Amino acid sequence: MKSSAQAILSQMNFPNQYDVIREEAERFQSLSSKEKLHAVAELMAMGSKMIDNNPQRHLVIELQNADEDAWKSAQLSLFARYEAKHGSLLS
Repeated sequence: MKSSAQAILSQMNFPNQYDVIREEAERFQSLSSKEKLHAVAELMAMGSKMIDNNPQRHLVIELQNADEDAWKSAQLSLFARYEAKHGSLLS
């Protein structure tokens, strides 16, 4: 015998997640460059608000800073290897 929760869930019809993702991607691709930029800016603002409202905000910021430091280190390493092989990037 099904529980009431199982009975309710069996009657619900959720969309296929792959169809939803495909439709969202198609919708985004149909936007103009200006609309795409606006959509990305809105997404970034929403993420920033989520971080601001997160009770673990300090941990999220620490992780962001660690990621930023890792990218900076990777870029510096890449530039150093390029300069060692090809000379200065500034000339």
